[in-house]
Amino acid sequence: MRVRPEKEIGGADAGLALPVATKPLRERPERPRRGGGPARWLQHRLERARRFQYLIDTREVANRTDLGRREGISRERVTQIMDVLRLAPEILEHIERLAPDSNAGAITQKQLRQLARLADQDQQVALFRRTIGAQPRVGHAA
Repeated sequence: MRVRPEKEIGGADAGLALPVATKPLRERPERPRRGGGPARWLQHRLERARRFQYLIDTREVANRTDLGRREGISRERVTQIMDVLRLAPEILEHIERLAPDSNAGAITQKQLRQLARLADQDQQVALFRRTIGAQPRVGHAA
């Protein structure tokens, strides 16, 4: 168990480090190391969202709040991660087909969440194409 460092006491006894009652730091679950480029990031998000959905479907966790506690993240963050599952199947397939170390298809987390909020999947696909088409391609002149 990790513990917060001791606090230094100021004043006449400056420089003395006395143990101060503090709460232990919360242990966080081991997170996978991120490797590859932006495409790998997208694929990791999709894998994690599917794993979260599986845990809820199989009732290994009661709800998103319980899942958040288990993963060491907030319920809101669980929802943000799972929102990727609301994307159109065409977008999900595109993400799955990307080479893990590729820069192609780079999109920010915020842009991905904005796409997922659109109810119309045709709008999602159109905006996705515009977004990734606007990204500069590596190795090509601007």
